[in-house]
Amino acid sequence: MDVSVSRMLEISSAGAGLLKFVFAVVGYCNVAKQIQPKRQAVALLEKNLALSKNEFDKITKELQRLNEQLSNLQQSFHQAKAEQLELKQIAELMERRLQAADKLISGLGSERIRWANDLAQLKDQRQALAWIRKREASNNLKVSSFNDPDFLKHLEMAVTYGFPFLFEDVDEYIDPVIDSLLEKNIKSNGARRFIVLGDKEVDYDPGFRLYLTSRLANPSYSPKVFGSAIVINYSVTFKVINF
Repeated sequence: MDVSVSRMLEISSAGAGLLKFVFAVVGYCNVAKQIQPKRQAVALLEKNLALSKNEFDKITKELQRLNEQLSNLQQSFHQAKAEQLELKQIAELMERRLQAADKLISGLGSERIRWANDLAQLKDQRQALAWIRKREASNNLKVSSFNDPDFLKHLEMAVTYGFPFLFEDVDEYIDPVIDSLLEKNIKSNGARRFIVLGDKEVDYDPGFRLYLTSRLANPSYSPKVFGSAIVINYSVTFKVINF
């Protein structure tokens, strides 16, 4: 049956209007059948997008956490490497000092024997001091104490010109200004050899020798002092240190 709006209009204007409405509903239904799957597909895509965005946010946060952890580990690694390098340098320095001390002790073996024979004749502190003064008399021995306000000036001169230097009546406190001498921390700049006393560079003569004498029967010095010095007991109540 061929029904059209124009044909229906010949029969009935009301029927033509109703037919237009029917055609419109049928057209809407046809369009709706085509659009509905697309709407469902869009809804599914939007849902998947939301899930993907949520997963992306989780991954981004985890990546940030891992980056922060990696940064902390790298910082700890660099700190550990720096500490390892510092310890290695300290160990190498200690090894060099031990080797130097071993060479010094070996080289002074005969000297110690001679000193031991000389020291057997000493009976008290004054005799010991007399022995040192006699031994270094021809070498322009300089004598001072840490209580002398000018001791550093006299010490600098002795170091520069290679004179032996004697500190008398040293108690358990040794002025740290002579630490570089105790450790033999001699520096070089070309042909120049020097040592730092306080905040001053002082030219160093290899003929320089340093003696410290104490009235204390059993002075308690640091391991660094005992490791840097040759300690000689002259008697029960006297100790002399020669650097």
